[in-house]
Amino acid sequence: MTVPALRDLLAALDKETHAARCQRVVDLARANRGSADLGRVLDGLVAESDYHALLAVTGAATAGDTARLRRLSAHPKPRIARAAARALPLPAATEDITTGYAAAAPTDRRLLRRRLAADRRTDVVDALIRLDLEDRERAGLLASASAEVAAGYLPDLADLVPSVRALATRHPGLVVAHLREATTAALPLVRAHWWMWAAPGVGSLVAHDPTAVLDLLEAASPAGVLTNGVIDHLGALLRHDAHRVAVLLTHANSVVPPWLPSGLRRNADLLSPHDRVRVARWLRDREDLLAEFLDALPPSVRATVFDGAFAGIGTSQRVWSEALLAVLPRETRHREAQRICGLGEIAAVESVRLRHSAWLPATEAAEEVGDAVRASRSEDRAAAQVALLLSSARDRRPDALAGALSRLPLLRNEQDPVRLAVASALTQVSPRLLADVGLAELAGFARSVAAARDTSPATLHALQVTVWRVIEEALARGDADEAIVRQGLDIIDVLTEPRGRPWLPSFAGLPRGTERVIVTAFLPRLHTAAAKDDYHLLFDLAYALGERARGIPELDVLVQRALRAPSDATVRTAAQLWHADPRTRSARVEEALRIDESLAVLEVVQRTLSHSRQDLLEVLWKRGSLRGRLWGRKPGFVPLLDGPFGRWLPRQVAAYADALEAAIATKDTPSWTVTRAIRVLGRLPGIGLAYAGHHTASPHIERREAALAALAWTDRPGDALGRLLAIRTGDETRVAIYAAGRCLRDVPAARALPQLADALRDPAAKVTARKELVRLLGLIRTPAALDLLVFVGLDPQRHRDVRLAVGRTIRAWLDDERSWDVLDAVVGLGRDGLLSLLETEPTQLPVRHRRRYAALLLPGSTPVLPEAVAALGLWAPWLPEAMTVLAGLAADTSQPGGAVIVEALRQGLRRGADPAAIVEAVETLAILSTAADEPEVGPRLDLPTRQRLHEVALGVTAYPPAEQADHRHLTRVLVGTLAAHPSLREVTLTLAARAIDWSDPELDVDAVLALVDEPLRCATVRSVIGRSLADFGGEITDELGATVDALLADQSLAAGAAALGIVSWAGPRTGWTSLWQHRIRMLRRHPSPTIASWACDVVTVRLP
Repeated sequence: MTVPALRDLLAALDKETHAARCQRVVDLARANRGSADLGRVLDGLVAESDYHALLAVTGAATAGDTARLRRLSAHPKPRIARAAARALPLPAATEDITTGYAAAAPTDRRLLRRRLAADRRTDVVDALIRLDLEDRERAGLLASASAEVAAGYLPDLADLVPSVRALATRHPGLVVAHLREATTAALPLVRAHWWMWAAPGVGSLVAHDPTAVLDLLEAASPAGVLTNGVIDHLGALLRHDAHRVAVLLTHANSVVPPWLPSGLRRNADLLSPHDRVRVARWLRDREDLLAEFLDALPPSVRATVFDGAFAGIGTSQRVWSEALLAVLPRETRHREAQRICGLGEIAAVESVRLRHSAWLPATEAAEEVGDAVRASRSEDRAAAQVALLLSSARDRRPDALAGALSRLPLLRNEQDPVRLAVASALTQVSPRLLADVGLAELAGFARSVAAARDTSPATLHALQVTVWRVIEEALARGDADEAIVRQGLDIIDVLTEPRGRPWLPSFAGLPRGTERVIVTAFLPRLHTAAAKDDYHLLFDLAYALGERARGIPELDVLVQRALRAPSDATVRTAAQLWHADPRTRSARVEEALRIDESLAVLEVVQRTLSHSRQDLLEVLWKRGSLRGRLWGRKPGFVPLLDGPFGRWLPRQVAAYADALEAAIATKDTPSWTVTRAIRVLGRLPGIGLAYAGHHTASPHIERREAALAALAWTDRPGDALGRLLAIRTGDETRVAIYAAGRCLRDVPAARALPQLADALRDPAAKVTARKELVRLLGLIRTPAALDLLVFVGLDPQRHRDVRLAVGRTIRAWLDDERSWDVLDAVVGLGRDGLLSLLETEPTQLPVRHRRRYAALLLPGSTPVLPEAVAALGLWAPWLPEAMTVLAGLAADTSQPGGAVIVEALRQGLRRGADPAAIVEAVETLAILSTAADEPEVGPRLDLPTRQRLHEVALGVTAYPPAEQADHRHLTRVLVGTLAAHPSLREVTLTLAARAIDWSDPELDVDAVLALVDEPLRCATVRSVIGRSLADFGGEITDELGATVDALLADQSLAAGAAALGIVSWAGPRTGWTSLWQHRIRMLRRHPSPTIASWACDVVTVRLP
């Protein structure tokens, strides 16, 4: 291929699509690599326009013209420079890259970081990390750094890492090591935080070393044992070691998730028989999840697992859900159904009895139903018919189902509610079983339903659902069941005659090729309807087939015909289907526009033209009216497009801009259309700044604001930045400054800083503008920017809000001592300054700065802000004196907001803060609460110290069940502190009950009983024991039973109250097995009439 003259090349490019232009230039560059003529042509393309310059970049990259690419990488237009830079190899010298990185615009830095990661240039990334970067930017580089450098920075910057997934993919061992260090010996809340942090990368960790992940989960699991990140990859862990995963799932602190993890459901067969029972026992309180788990197991083992799940639990009064009964093996299901049908509460209600009899064997169900098929109430007749049908279907025998189906024609004279119940029940019957039996009886039932005058749409729909399920089953079987398919489609016709539209399910799951059977069956109907310009069935079928409809000639012909339909709605829908296939969309859009030019008003056509058929773009801004029915005789059409305009020729961009300007100048153009058109103008390459810029002088404020917003999206961000920053005082200042922030992403710091500094120094600038300018300065990581921020932040003459903005921005420069001076000045601004500092949470700062920052939050004056008090609890792990301050506030009854203080103390404890100050505060409050001068029954105060003591003692010992064990020692210490004060016995008993370890409770229960100093305390003992079990009780163990037996042998009043509290909780959870029945009988015979009376109020079986 010879190099053509530039004029000829431009003429050829002008007639092609963007893809064809690129291909032409690539072919030309390949054929003439190293040719001087090629260089001249490429230079001519660069001089022609920005669009052609991008083609020249493509040609130079193909020809390997590095020198030309290097020159183009310095082009003033960012998109051309970036395209050339992408085509160039990275410099070999690390220093060259780091120097350019420091001076680059934020967007260029981001693109370079992405490329360094892709090219695995760890040497460059290591050097970049050591530059003066913001900690968030540095943390983002860790995934691309070498393992040694990343390991050095990760402990400090872990919470700032933007993508843990990327970090775990590159350095899985490093993430595992950090998790191990951060969670070992940590409290549950801290462990939960780090597992949540690691959640996006768990998949990479499991793929790298599943054993290490399991080791970590066993040694330092989060509060709920398995976080969402672990659950998402449970399947991989199960495939690695199913037993260990089963133990983790069924841990005492493990929380049953709202849904059954898909990994567990798909890999349940990998569990050993013992582990299957273990998991089933874990799920037994959620019958829906247990049913899903059993359904995932082979039918041959379900009975064993089901019985094992409820071993030791009384189930004589349980009524299982239908979901659980449905997955049980036949014998077990029949056994449980017989038991349920014999319960008084079931037998007492006829409809309920009939509903449960559907789970019996078919013969027993028929006996149970009896004459109910002729009952006077339609509800009872419906329940009886459903019971007969479903009991036969659940026996899984074709002959039994055939017998039940043979009774369907007898329903022709029934009321529709009965037929509806039967039709709905048919949807529950296995389609495989129905296909084995055949559809003859169902066809007769369908004819009687279609002929009945009172048939409801719901009945017709339910029958269609059943028939389609059978058809899909037959199609999946292959040619052997073509008769079933034809018979099923005939039934669909019966149910939708004469003019009805059938309900069509999604056919996405059909075997490949079977969709043509469906299409062939519907073709006669489709042609008949098309002759009447009715395409509803065609559209329904196309949407039901989804991608399967693409490439079927018969459907394509009909869809193309629908483009000429008289209905606008039909044409629009047909156009969507005509362009649905991405493979043919570009070719079909030309045919669509030939049929009806007004289809250009549709978004799918506009998007196709803009993306791939640039040779047809002119239809989008025709001066005259569009041919066709969708536009009518209205004036020229101009759509508001989203691009991509970078694939258009300059003449097309200019023509579109002129069309938009004409629409803007038209008087009757709506205001919202005008403002959006102005925003589109700003995105046009090459001319956006000029076209959008002249609207900044419009007399209409909404147009000026739209123009300023549009300037942020031009391809000349540097020029736009200056124009935007010049607007500092008008009504549109807010829009201009925010738009400047968008421009700043593409402007180097050396060019942007002088403009920002000039705007910030302007005394006439609005406060809103100056605040946003301060924030924008934070995007420029240069010493001069910091100097300016420090100067503004320490200037007492500056507006308070501006100084607060500096305080927020300068937190990215905390390694500079002057930044702390600014933050001290922010604290000096009072309440607003402190609230500004409180907006930052510990995880938003690197670890090295957290202690010093937390010290800024310590109360230095009164009144103490509640927000500051609440925050101290979060910062306490890095500021030990925070707990002393909080405990002092708690002990001061004149300090309001006791609930906030206590919650802050509790949050500090949950994060591992030292509890010593709390113990001292509780002891002080206990002494003061018993003092003679304690105020009482006053107009404003009544035992304030006692109230605060209760608030503190109860608040700092209230934890979720998974965390209670970690704080049990503190609770016991507080019990010992309060036990010396008899007047505080009630709260002491409550704390003592919270301190009970219910996995081995005997000694802790004895400690509770030792606090009982008078008989009246027994009611309290029963209450606190019950509450403790409700909050923290777990599995009912042999140790719990032994404790109850020891209490029963005691015969004392307090022991009886404690025993009753335990039995009242454990009995219902076990289903009142014989052992627990015996224990409640003993309590009813207790020597104390009070205990015996209380025990009689505990009912083991309720009347029906």
